[in-house]
Amino acid sequence: MQDVQTIVPHLLDHTAGNLFEARGVAVGDAVYAVTILSGHLYVCGRMTVGELCDARNAARWLGLMEDEIWEAREHLLASEATPMRFDLCVPVMITTRLRFVADKREKGLKFVVPGALDSQTLRGVREMTKESACLLLDELDAAHDLTGD
Repeated sequence: MQDVQTIVPHLLDHTAGNLFEARGVAVGDAVYAVTILSGHLYVCGRMTVGELCDARNAARWLGLMEDEIWEAREHLLASEATPMRFDLCVPVMITTRLRFVADKREKGLKFVVPGALDSQTLRGVREMTKESACLLLDELDAAHDLTGD
């Protein structure tokens, strides 16, 4: 059995997609990797965009062959990154407070029933308000403090 303390966490230092430029993602922006499972929001990690590039340059930066990375037009490389987590469920009292910019207005997430998010509400790339980003960062920091990751 492997000693848990010897496991080196992987950083959220790269992600890929096709909508980053269209949504205005730029160097210096904070990007959160999230998913929705069974109506609950999970946050995997946060990265600060250090570079927006193509697959060839991303593969070189990652030390991989181009066919070994996610096939997408745009790749984000981090200048700063948190360890990736796959167990960090954001409490509903935080999830209900998250706001995103849509058509120059703030908009919350869509719930199918109280406490259960619509599985499509975070599909794609969304711009989060600064206050909402702080809420998610607080969750990541608190999880880090508890686990020491």
